[in-house]
Amino acid sequence: MFNAFKIVFLFLLLSFKVSASTKAAEDFFAQLISFSKLSQELSGKQSELSKKKLKEIQAQIDFPRFSGLALGSQKSKVSASETKRFQALLEELIKLAAFPKARYVSAESEAITYKLLARGKVQVVGKVQREKAGDLIVNDFSIVLHMDPRNRIYDVEFEKELLSANISRQIKKNLEKKTFAQLLSLMEKRVSKLRAPKESAKKSS
Repeated sequence: MFNAFKIVFLFLLLSFKVSASTKAAEDFFAQLISFSKLSQELSGKQSELSKKKLKEIQAQIDFPRFSGLALGSQKSKVSASETKRFQALLEELIKLAAFPKARYVSAESEAITYKLLARGKVQVVGKVQREKAGDLIVNDFSIVLHMDPRNRIYDVEFEKELLSANISRQIKKNLEKKTFAQLLSLMEKRVSKLRAPKESAKKSS
């Protein structure tokens, strides 16, 4: 009797975690869609509300774990300070390069489906509209979100490849001709370049 009760209890607990992961994925995409619509209304400019929404989105991503995965085998070869610097730069690059493009992308939450593949892995399938050269292009997409026990996203699988693995491969290629310090320097220059339009806008206003 005890064993039967224990099995039922564990099943209910697993079901709760499963639904929690799927719900977290739905909430994350709902925030992305909301941010995209706001970005369109603001023509890509920042406001206090958009900054708040962006922070809420970033809070659902486990950047320390993601950056560690992206470093791959290099993680054991660099210092703790270099690892921390890499993480900060990678997070800033993603924020500056990816999120501002949100105004060119739109989707409807009703057209997106969520399926639990395994514990901590949620498949997201749907259609996304993006603006390109004045034309509106509709694309199908299918990704798998990798989530930790707190339901924070630490990696994304697209076309059977993890985003962290893609970045890791690029890092390895760069390190064939550069040192890790030089790679960090390149990342800093990229961050500065992406920040430049905002800085120019502040000066002109």
